[in-house]
Amino acid sequence: MSLSDPLPPPPVDTVDRPRVQPSAPPQPAPTGFRAKPAGPRTSRVVLRRVDPWAVLKVSALFWLSMVLILLTAGVLLWAAAASVGLVSGIEDAMAGFGFEDYEFLPGKILRGAALIGIVLSVAGTFGNVLLAVLYNLISDTVGGLRLTLSEDAPSNARI
Repeated sequence: MSLSDPLPPPPVDTVDRPRVQPSAPPQPAPTGFRAKPAGPRTSRVVLRRVDPWAVLKVSALFWLSMVLILLTAGVLLWAAAASVGLVSGIEDAMAGFGFEDYEFLPGKILRGAALIGIVLSVAGTFGNVLLAVLYNLISDTVGGLRLTLSEDAPSNARI
């Protein structure tokens, strides 16, 4: 290698290293002012419109879930009552009152309860959609519902 030969390029560093910035010393707070602890952030919003299609979907799911839960609870309670003899005891008591051919027909009771539940869930869904449309009409007149949203303050409690 002679002095007239060009210098080789510097080696390329292929490892990403964090760049160290010189840190500035912390500045003291001006006298007479205290640092205010940061509280939860709040935001004020106005609920002007409720989407009736979204209300329909959520309401139908809610009411049908309630019908399913209540029918399941009814079947379980019926099974428990039949296993301890409560159903036959009521049928015998009704025969003592003069109703000789009185008996519970569980299939018909379940079908009737399911039909009533479906009718009530359709009516409840329709009522909720009607209330959403009514809210939209009223909020056009009065400006909507004013809400203040707030973040939860972080707690130091460990779970």
